[in-house]
Amino acid sequence: MIGRFWGDHRGDRGGFADAAVRAVNNLMGNKNSQLATVSLTSWDRCVPLQCADMVAYDVFKSMGKRFSGSEEIRKSLAAIVAKGVPIVVGGIRPDAFKLMRTWMVRDGVLKK
Repeated sequence: MIGRFWGDHRGDRGGFADAAVRAVNNLMGNKNSQLATVSLTSWDRCVPLQCADMVAYDVFKSMGKRFSGSEEIRKSLAAIVAKGVPIVVGGIRPDAFKLMRTWMVRDGVLKK
């Protein structure tokens, strides 16, 4: 059984909650979905996730530089990697994003 938990929407400061709920409901309705639960809450109630956000941002910036031919990585990411923390990075081709957008428009998650 798929569990669902929607946190306190009052923490949504950018009007994102409704779009997120629609997108997640769409994903959870897919029989191939690996998604089990979701909780929406404000950033100040999820301080540990800020570390994951920092790593994601650093990897994003480093990948952008790498695509431009630079091997430079941000100091904060270099410090984490130097401590032996394994980080696996992948990417999604632009045509895959276009396909996902098409599906989201078709399913009513996004407007055309």
